[in-house]
Amino acid sequence: MKRTVISVIVLSLLCFIAYKVNEPTVTIAHGSLTMRYTDNKAAKEAKYIVIGTVKKHIGFSNEAFPMTDMTVEIEKSIKGNLNGEIVFVQEGGFDKEENRIIQIDNYKLLKEGNKYLLFLNEVPDEPGKYWSIGGPQTVYGLEKGKAINAHRDADNKTLAELEDIINNNK
Repeated sequence: MKRTVISVIVLSLLCFIAYKVNEPTVTIAHGSLTMRYTDNKAAKEAKYIVIGTVKKHIGFSNEAFPMTDMTVEIEKSIKGNLNGEIVFVQEGGFDKEENRIIQIDNYKLLKEGNKYLLFLNEVPDEPGKYWSIGGPQTVYGLEKGKAINAHRDADNKTLAELEDIINNNK
């Protein structure tokens, strides 16, 4: 009995150590936003404003700057006419080769299964791909009627407030 308990403890400890050794490191890349986007300005300048759910992360590239492609199922098109599934491109991501997560400041990678409101323009020279016009400033996580800004907590509001701002400025 004593051997069994010790064996279970040792095995558990080894599993925990193996997990921690293989856990990806997080590298925070710092950047500066060239332009401050208010919701009013973003609503005017974005070609598309949508509510959608991230379905799957489909790719990562780290050529000039780390970027992650993910599919987003559009549930509501507030401005412009986007329907169905699109490819959203986000700064940062998981670099499998180096086993690390590259995160731009506090802009965490959007999570599969979560719903977001996005202010979008099409990526130049990449038809069918879209990115937020102001990086994390123009990305809102949606949860229980709240719109949580990916950049600044001070910009959080209710979804109804955000939709009113958009409808008055598109």
